Amino acid sequence: MKKKYILDTNVLIDDENAIEVLRNGNENEIFIPFIVLDEVDKLKRKPRLSSQARKVINKIDEFKDYITFFGDIPSPIENPDDIIIQNILDSNKFDNQTFLVTNDKMLRIKAHIKEISAEEYKSSNPVESEAELFTGFIDIEKEDQEMINNTFFYDKGLLCQYRNNEIHLMNFEENIWKVAPLTKYQNACMMLLSNNDIPLVSIQSSAGTGKAQPLTAKVLTRHGFVEMGSLSIGSKVINSMGESTQVTAIYPQGKIKTYKLTFSDGTQTECCNDHLWNVSLDNKNFETLPLKDLKDEKNELNNKWYIPVTKPINFEKRPYLEFDPYIMGLFCEKRETISDNYLYASIPDRVALLNGILTKNTCMYMHNNSLVYTTTSSQLKNDICFLIHSLGGIAIVTKDFKKFNIDITLPVNIKPFRLKKDQITYKLYCNKKPVRYITDIKFTGEEFSQCITIQSKDHCYLTDDFIVTHNTFLSLAAGMKQVFEKKQYEKIIVIKPNIEIGTEMGFLPGNIDEKMAPFFEPIKRLLLKLHKIRPCNKLFIPENEKFILNEKYIEMIPLNFLRGVDIENAFVIVDEIQNITRLELRTLLSRMGKNVKCVCTGDVMQIDNPKTDRDRNALNWMLKKFKGDKLYAHITLRGNYSRGPIANLVREKNL
Repeated sequence: MKKKYILDTNVLIDDENAIEVLRNGNENEIFIPFIVLDEVDKLKRKPRLSSQARKVINKIDEFKDYITFFGDIPSPIENPDDIIIQNILDSNKFDNQTFLVTNDKMLRIKAHIKEISAEEYKSSNPVESEAELFTGFIDIEKEDQEMINNTFFYDKGLLCQYRNNEIHLMNFEENIWKVAPLTKYQNACMMLLSNNDIPLVSIQSSAGTGKAQPLTAKVLTRHGFVEMGSLSIGSKVINSMGESTQVTAIYPQGKIKTYKLTFSDGTQTECCNDHLWNVSLDNKNFETLPLKDLKDEKNELNNKWYIPVTKPINFEKRPYLEFDPYIMGLFCEKRETISDNYLYASIPDRVALLNGILTKNTCMYMHNNSLVYTTTSSQLKNDICFLIHSLGGIAIVTKDFKKFNIDITLPVNIKPFRLKKDQITYKLYCNKKPVRYITDIKFTGEEFSQCITIQSKDHCYLTDDFIVTHNTFLSLAAGMKQVFEKKQYEKIIVIKPNIEIGTEMGFLPGNIDEKMAPFFEPIKRLLLKLHKIRPCNKLFIPENEKFILNEKYIEMIPLNFLRGVDIENAFVIVDEIQNITRLELRTLLSRMGKNVKCVCTGDVMQIDNPKTDRDRNALNWMLKKFKGDKLYAHITLRGNYSRGPIANLVREKNL
């Protein structure tokens, strides 16, 4: 008997071949609601998903004669999931052999409530471009495996490289500038960076690497916290700026070691050893580091690491609030709770709610330059902490007999009082700024985890208690070794596209270095880190106890200042190459003269240039045009892989 499959948007985005897979020849029928067509069409305008959306549209067009389209023209104010459910219920096309196929767990729950059979798409995999699919490793066990120049493979457990029609044994660990590889991919990458017979190398950083959290970890959305395991591609989460943004990829990591982090305000979250954090030692200059770099060999915290505090969260404005939020705040102590309708209201409504809560002076007093609210209700304590966190503040709870004391610190743009006298007192005595730092790290065991990539510039999202979380490094290490140790080249040149400034860069004050300083600041921090690992005094010019880069040995050039420049005797690093077009790539590479090693790093999951997308970018163009040439090599840095096939077997079988 034929099955009838109704496809959700996330299934098609995960795998454009889902129509063909589920149709299984002519065995089953495929149905697509109009709302799904509308959502796919909108995704064409999303830089990171536009190429996949076009693939889906092409597939739908190819199989349109074998697809039944149904449902109403979608309304912009209705929930798409609810529209799909209602369309199914209103249609007379479906029977007990009908299945809604979706990776959205909440939609499957809603379908179950309405007695609609729903299932997950079993063949679901994150979409990968050519730069991600081709890892630089080949499988010689495959009968039809093509031998590609400068690729790696394992033969009888030994690492080998195919180069210039010869097989070279590479079974050693490459170290660069006292930096040791952590995975087999990093080891192979470092070999390519050290080989001057391969002048052009491209590196794709796997977007999922180092961001794993347990499936039970809470992630904030505009409708509240949800479990990490419930997210699917297309789900909306809150980023560090308090805005809603889309999940663009999901990478299951299996069962891995998990650590619990405790912060200065008592909040906690869990993550893996390679999870990336935006951290700072002075709460000003932030850098991205994995958890393992924040602790010592005993798994204890190695420094006072600050993390950024979120901006006020833009929840969806509630269409109807029963009472004025200020009035609701005045009486919340008597009610001993705050309704979710108010906790998830707009920022102005939540500020008004806070004004009402703090107006009751019997429950509020000033202490140690901060605001303290006292309550006997455990539920109200939790609700007020949520409210403070959602406004970009910090709430520290202490218990005094039966009372909970909530020490409140708010950002300067949030005014806690309406009355003039309270505003003056608050301004005089409460001048602390919200800060959060890590106070403890503890190993908790192993848990099933996954990584997500989101459509946000800093790629950080909010997890439990509103905590903000988040390989050019290897290339810089290789450049320092080649220039200062091997003396193969005269200097390091870093080239970077300036997407945010673009053609209006000249309107900014200052010279080119001052204009480009924000774009190259992460590079400077990485160089300082390498300098701490192995000192290199030639790299810097001492000036008022500051580290000023020595332009004799390192130069940073914005992409749009490159025309007319000839580059010779240099180790060149092109950062964020996924934001460079094919034409810009041709211009860039045509500048390379004699004795040049050019390393191009990027991640096709992190597209910021509207002129490029996941398929059409310089990283993919390099691979398509140069793959197999003896002068070119490509490597994809995958996460959570071991150094060889036996160690991989141990991981896979959970020995």
